Amino acid sequence: MKVLIQHAVTHLYFKDFESWVKDETHARSFNGSLSAIDFCLEHRIDEVLIVLKFGDPQYDIQLRPFVGKRYAGPVVRTNPAKETTPGQSVPGLTPER
Repeated sequence: MKVLIQHAVTHLYFKDFESWVKDETHARSFNGSLSAIDFCLEHRIDEVLIVLKFGDPQYDIQLRPFVGKRYAGPVVRTNPAKETTPGQSVPGLTPER
């Protein structure tokens, strides 16, 4: 099973702080859904799904942990309109590291 972060609007997958990709094979994989959620909370990334990918797509699961959730402070907006490449800036994506 692979655990990925997917943008809720563009459906691109999180690769790193500079890149969102269409191809899930190039996306960053997390050890578990809680690790992915913790990562999003730590870096104040919302508007995402946590996707559990199994060998057969009929068993894939999408978790929506941030629906209706708004943080108490400034929120990083992750709205990449297209696939990005390393070094290419994504407007609004300046997570706290």
